[in-house]
Amino acid sequence: MDTKGQEELRAELQAARPPFDGIMEGLAHDLEQQDLPPEARGEVQGLLTDFQRRLALMQAVDTHASAMSDAVAALLADGFPALPEREIDPASFDELDQNRRTIELAQAQFRRKAITTEGTSTVGPEEPQPVP
Repeated sequence: MDTKGQEELRAELQAARPPFDGIMEGLAHDLEQQDLPPEARGEVQGLLTDFQRRLALMQAVDTHASAMSDAVAALLADGFPALPEREIDPASFDELDQNRRTIELAQAQFRRKAITTEGTSTVGPEEPQPVP
């Protein structure tokens, strides 16, 4: 979800909160203050539990959306998607370049071993055959 979508979701969750609070307060009042028959009391308690669960989920999404939004902002501030780079002094750059060249020279002295799989041998790419 993009940052705009996260902000829209958070706004929707925050707008839904006041009705939840009022409904839950009314349900709790019914349970505490009213002389309800056991069946009705069970239904009110069940609905209150449903609202409490939904409110907990809404709060969790809001918390995580906020954390994700902060993390996305930090990631973008860090320059994402560009890869980190550093400027270094010319002497250090030349030393790194020399190291790269010597590693490439050393690697050129190696060849891949043939891999044998179920009686077939793979030596590497086919060498071009001379044209008759």
